Amino acid sequence: MSKELIIVVGIPYSGRSTWLSKKYSEEGTVIIEESKFEKLYKDGKVQESEFISSNEWVNSQVKEQMEASTQRIVVSVFQSRPDHWVEMLEFAKVHGYSFTPVKPNFGCLFYDNKFGRLQEQIEWVQKSTQNRFPKVVKDKKKKADEEEKEKENPNLYHNIVVEFQSSYAFILQNRELGTDVNKWLETINKQYKPVIIRGKQAKEARDARIAKEAEKAAREAAKKAEKEAKEAAKKAEEESKAQLANNELNLDSDSDSDSEPETKRVVVEQESSVSNVSSA
Repeated sequence: MSKELIIVVGIPYSGRSTWLSKKYSEEGTVIIEESKFEKLYKDGKVQESEFISSNEWVNSQVKEQMEASTQRIVVSVFQSRPDHWVEMLEFAKVHGYSFTPVKPNFGCLFYDNKFGRLQEQIEWVQKSTQNRFPKVVKDKKKKADEEEKEKENPNLYHNIVVEFQSSYAFILQNRELGTDVNKWLETINKQYKPVIIRGKQAKEARDARIAKEAEKAAREAAKKAEKEAKEAAKKAEEESKAQLANNELNLDSDSDSDSEPETKRVVVEQESSVSNVSSA
């Protein structure tokens, strides 16, 4: 049996995980879900700032499985647009994997429900998961306050849906490519070239920002260490001075103690002399 890479597209909370566990339960199959990337959520909310990192995490997981020659690798992507598939397909090309993209069976859902139209399903999922995404702020006065409070994208859910719709249409339009990974790569690179370039630029900007933050943190750590070293040296100097003063005090005390017997002897001798003179 040939080695196989399967990428499953869909919107969040569309029943994908349950469907995957039933559909691909065969031995020799590894399922990688981008939604399992732990930094993708914070306090139960999707973090757009972690999208580049979550994509990198998926790519690293896929690469690891391909290097281990896993028979079938099934990837459930959070970001569905085909330009996010490129690195995985490059790995597949190198390691001799075929490729199959998979979309939902029921519009945007992986299970049948009462909504037949795609837009109705999308709105239903959004309503069911609204606490997972930033709120859409319509009030202009509140909007400025919200933007100051936290840099969240109120269109995040909409953007994810647009990516899914793009992938959905792309899969339908290119079914004749079959499982040939080279053809899929060529088509994606051609059709999504501007987005791929922007994605690389975004990654470079992210890496530059991280490097800048790391450099800043290193400078602050160095300043802190220097400050602590100066404070420690100052403290040591003060303790040394205090010890020296204490030693001098002890020396003076010892000197006074040594001279006391001599003083007593002189006084006794003087008193004896006076006594002798009186007797005479």
